[in-house]
Amino acid sequence: MTTKLYHIICEWLRDLIEGTPWEGHVFAVGGCCRDEIMGFEIKDLDLAVDLPMGGVKFARWLQKKKLTTGHPVFFLKYGTAKLRLRRFPDDEIELVQTRKEQYTRETSRCPEVAFGSIEEDCFRRDFTVNSLYYDITRRRTVDITGRGIQDMEAGLLRTPLDPDETFNDDPVRILRGLRFANRFNWTIDPPVWEAMMRHIDRLVIVSRERVHSELCKMLNGPDPIAMMQTLADTGALDVMLPELGAMARRPDAWKGALERLRTLLRADREAPTRYRLAALMMGLAPK
Repeated sequence: MTTKLYHIICEWLRDLIEGTPWEGHVFAVGGCCRDEIMGFEIKDLDLAVDLPMGGVKFARWLQKKKLTTGHPVFFLKYGTAKLRLRRFPDDEIELVQTRKEQYTRETSRCPEVAFGSIEEDCFRRDFTVNSLYYDITRRRTVDITGRGIQDMEAGLLRTPLDPDETFNDDPVRILRGLRFANRFNWTIDPPVWEAMMRHIDRLVIVSRERVHSELCKMLNGPDPIAMMQTLADTGALDVMLPELGAMARRPDAWKGALERLRTLLRADREAPTRYRLAALMMGLAPK
């Protein structure tokens, strides 16, 4: 997806839902809103519908009108759907209901979810800068926390709720926060940073698949050397890749690992993720 296509799809949706029960209830949300304000190219589109089971029902409505390619994929437990629009078949769109969450198990980051207001949906999100909505009908950005745009302009990462609650509920938000700070050169608000460090051990409940996904994004960010050093300094690396965490406690070995990664990137800034990881882990190979 491109920013130009994002705008085309939003306008197409606006015209489509005008005069229907969906008018005024469909919002673009999250990263696309953030990246547009920051002037970055938009890569994907997520839609939130502030009606019970709104994402699923809107997807079914689009399918019934023969506006989708094939059948949408539904995740009824979470009230979400994924589909491709017949007119824009190259890009997958995720549709969700606005929701509230309740985390009931200390050993799981998977909450019980239910329909919630757009305000409840906003305050369950990880950071204020990711809690923006674009009202497709009214063509306007909605900043419910009143801090999202302000924090973005200040380059500051803050949470909509108390940060201890935010990171205890879902510790993957710690990794996302560290990655965003590296990617955008943002400052993490001191109370948020302190809460991250208090809950760093909670990363053990994050699935290996999600850890791998975050690590790959970090290794392909604008400054993977600094990113890896941050993971080592915070202790996150001990949970994500214990072998590398152990290496990071051996100054000479860790310096060598980072230098190998730096050398690789000097030679090929587009080096595949597996090469980047191999450069770091080469020192673990038996001699």
